Amino acid sequence: MNFCRHGTPLEKCCQTCQDETMDWSLKNSIGICFGCGKSDNLYPIQIYRTSSPYYQKFCSSCGDKIEKLIVDFIKENGILDYDLFRKELLQRIKSAPIEDGVTHLAESLLKRVIYQNSDAPDWFLLILGEYKLVYPSICASIIRCLGRLNYFNGGVEIMEVYIKHSDVEIRDAAIRALEHWGGEASIGVLREHHDSEKWLNDYVEQVIKDLEESEQNDIEAEILRKSS
Repeated sequence: MNFCRHGTPLEKCCQTCQDETMDWSLKNSIGICFGCGKSDNLYPIQIYRTSSPYYQKFCSSCGDKIEKLIVDFIKENGILDYDLFRKELLQRIKSAPIEDGVTHLAESLLKRVIYQNSDAPDWFLLILGEYKLVYPSICASIIRCLGRLNYFNGGVEIMEVYIKHSDVEIRDAAIRALEHWGGEASIGVLREHHDSEKWLNDYVEQVIKDLEESEQNDIEAEILRKSS
């Protein structure tokens, strides 16, 4: 039988671990890195899976190494299924607000799902479809977290669906995801969109302009590189 660091069986976990997990929304920017002892740019990573998951704080450097080990382990052991993913994602989304410049707990879980299997876009569509009408704010929060990740296969297609949603918060989240990813596919979706909210439509037009300019600059830079 495995035990948590306080000596309690992992199947039950101890109250100290549970309290530490529940306090993450208040503590995730305070303390020192569990790996190297630094105190800047900390974010939580789930160390092992229990009914009350246990987290530790890591800086971005140590965190990247730990996340890779976790991803490799999941790839090898396939321990994450959809039901567990759904439950854990909702817990993380509800644990803290999504703030600019602050890594959210849900992001590392979404990354793990993308790395683990090719069905990730289907999982995302499934859970978004479940909440898009009943709890649009949860749907928007999930889309915002997805939009913070690096581009992944199927991402633009998901945003193409939700940029047409009746809820303005969801549309805004989808637009910002496409803005972050850029590229011809994202620009194409944005060009086809005409938002009913003037402020958001104006924003879309500015995003298209900026992305097209960025694409053109990249093309010119590549031409120069090849000619030199």
